[in-house]
Amino acid sequence: MSRDKKTNPKKIPATQYDVERARREGRYEGFNGLMSMFLWVASEDFGFTDGDLEKLRERILFYCSEISAGRLKLADIISALKEEHDITIELTERRP
Repeated sequence: MSRDKKTNPKKIPATQYDVERARREGRYEGFNGLMSMFLWVASEDFGFTDGDLEKLRERILFYCSEISAGRLKLADIISALKEEHDITIELTERRP
């Protein structure tokens, strides 16, 4: 007597396309959140005007497109910040 295999009715099979789409959407969400936070701090803490924020946003998007097109490397920006301004960006997890 064979038993039918039980399946989880809530499990949705994912294709490679679904996985890639989720990864891409996660990147976009992360970038948009980080960009929003960056612009908010510039506005609230450093007094950037609406015009200043728009210029900054456009410059950031310009450099993103340069990186995507392969004309600029993120590693070069990171090195320039370190060498020219002694700034290192390092994401670490902080727990209260």
